[in-house]
Amino acid sequence: MNDYDRGVIRSLLLKKGFEEVVKPEESNFVIYLTCAVRKHAEQRALGRIRSEGNGKVKVVAGCLARMYGEKLIKEGMADIVIGPDSYRNLPFLLQRHIREGLPEIDIENRLDSYEDILPIFRENNFSRYITIMRGCNNFCSYCIVPYVRGSERFKPQDSILKEVRKAVEEGVVEVFLLGQNVLAYRDKEIGFTQLLEKVSQIKGLRRVGFLTSHPKDMSDELIEKLLRIENLVRYFHIPLQSGSERILKKMNRRYTPEYYLEIIESIRKRFKDPFISTDIIVGFPGETEEDFKETIEMVKRIEFDFAYMFAYSERPFTKACKMGPKVDEKTKKERLSYLIEIQNTITRKKVRSLLGKTEKVLSFGRAKRGGTLTKSLNNRIVVVEEDIEPKREVFIKIEKINGWTPIGRLKWE
Repeated sequence: MNDYDRGVIRSLLLKKGFEEVVKPEESNFVIYLTCAVRKHAEQRALGRIRSEGNGKVKVVAGCLARMYGEKLIKEGMADIVIGPDSYRNLPFLLQRHIREGLPEIDIENRLDSYEDILPIFRENNFSRYITIMRGCNNFCSYCIVPYVRGSERFKPQDSILKEVRKAVEEGVVEVFLLGQNVLAYRDKEIGFTQLLEKVSQIKGLRRVGFLTSHPKDMSDELIEKLLRIENLVRYFHIPLQSGSERILKKMNRRYTPEYYLEIIESIRKRFKDPFISTDIIVGFPGETEEDFKETIEMVKRIEFDFAYMFAYSERPFTKACKMGPKVDEKTKKERLSYLIEIQNTITRKKVRSLLGKTEKVLSFGRAKRGGTLTKSLNNRIVVVEEDIEPKREVFIKIEKINGWTPIGRLKWE
């Protein structure tokens, strides 16, 4: 999402006569687009801001701007602080700062969707993420997003379709529709699956996917509608967060482990070889050994293709901050390590099961050690030993595994 916002900011600044440089040392000012979804992301951003860009005008943008506001200026970390809904004002604030040399701050929550801005991207003319919504209304008890990104608002479908067509004109052949919960999308009578279908029919677009889905909004009916989209990427990222019904309630996730299992079974029943990934949090306040065991059992039962796994990270403003009892850091680390070990075993098994299979892949670049980087129909990266021109679809046979990466050769028959 920050990468997409980079395209929005680039578009706004270039139109006002600013010039983008390749190397930071060539710049007059540096913009830091920050994330605060976890404490680790926050610390990394603050560490970079403190250590880099000395002598440059520093702009801190995004979630940390909304979190800390004037504190960033008072502590000498920023000259300009600008929130996620204030990017339209950035050219003006920069010009005024250059003219007057005074600190600037704008962190108002205007609920802007930037629907009239066509972002500009400098790299990757193969695949692109396109934001269709901003903010979130779910208020999961651990999540800071609604507080720093605001409530849900959706781009009009005409704006989205225009942006996708422009991307295709620039050489893009694959797009992923992006949002905190894309399944919530609404534009008058148009819902998410209708939008996805319209996007998929744009001439020149070979593949279309989406990120991210909230389990509570998944249903058999929605999955049936997805089946109609012939060029849909069979990649489903569906955050589980916990396998314990008690913890899911505390998290305000609004689904049960049983309902989540039904969703996974429905997807696997309808789609051939879907790639299913997830997010899991361990050490949430009040999580007992029994709760953790229930998460482990869910992971073993579902066998995700991949999982993003984290120890609970306390975020300001959230309800979970006031919940207890807290799980100590040592226990959180031990649980996370064990979960990672279990999931890594599953991931290795899933990858090895691909040996000998034939896959249809789309080429998109050179592999570091020779050959071609490609993506399968379910979004898995596959290295092909032969050189293949970009954006070409070919059939390959997977002959070996390097780590977690399948290696294949062209299948000629």
